Amino acid sequence: MSRILNTLRQSSKDTTCPVPSPMDEVFDDPGSPPVESLGSVSSVQPLIVPQSRIEAFTHPNDFAAEQFRMLGTRLQHLAETRALKTLLVTSASFREGKSLVSLNLAVTLAQRAGKKVLLVEGDLRKPALCQMLGLPPLRGLSDWAPSGEPIANFLCRLTDLDLWFLPAGESRAHPLAAIQSQRLRELPTQAAAHFDWIVIDSSPMLVADASILSRLADGTLIVVRQENTEKKSLQKSLASLERVLGFVLNDATSINPRGYDQYYRPARANGNGAGRKTPSAMPAPSSGANGVNAVAS
Repeated sequence: MSRILNTLRQSSKDTTCPVPSPMDEVFDDPGSPPVESLGSVSSVQPLIVPQSRIEAFTHPNDFAAEQFRMLGTRLQHLAETRALKTLLVTSASFREGKSLVSLNLAVTLAQRAGKKVLLVEGDLRKPALCQMLGLPPLRGLSDWAPSGEPIANFLCRLTDLDLWFLPAGESRAHPLAAIQSQRLRELPTQAAAHFDWIVIDSSPMLVADASILSRLADGTLIVVRQENTEKKSLQKSLASLERVLGFVLNDATSINPRGYDQYYRPARANGNGAGRKTPSAMPAPSSGANGVNAVAS
């Protein structure tokens, strides 16, 4: 079972609330309440299999899903003390698990009562979210950015969740053009009137996309993978990012949350999660850090 250890720290920079801008270019009816203006968005039923590692869907009672709930709680606490609504999730390199973290986090936030979440597939180079959700290729960000259409035409809503999804869209020869477009720069501020959280799954820091997108976000989470991420590469990449909140450690094999599994085993007598490895207590964060523990398989 892969594991994620999340440690959040306050950004050293003070942030200010974004100034609202007109919604006319983005949503159909800027004067209507959020639910009505998103009412034209069609719903899709994701095809999630147990092996998908979308713990918030497949094993909601497991330690992994609980850790994403803990991560969401920590973010909510931070949002009460600073402007924090748009989150960028990136990594130092490829195959670190950033898309997995983005999707689990977005689903977890959307499962909270009264919270509306927008998940943006900002990795236009190697998009993975549609496949992870079992969806066919869909129109999305790369198609919307150069068009004159409202964004509602490119969104879909996951059935039974207050989670809206903006896919990457059609593959482009020059994806950076969409990332640098004026429409995308305005999206977080405009969408903030309709959503409680905006989660952007970005390309790794190896390419320029992450640096550009980090300037649109209120905070950045960096996913690193045990025995995979190179320390020098991570340190070098950090200088290009804005407002780093903290890190997500993936595949932390030293963590063994057996106690949690024993405590919740009676609640899963129907076999949900049977035979899965489950962890126990995780090490406390270093002094001065806003520690959050999170695990996902």
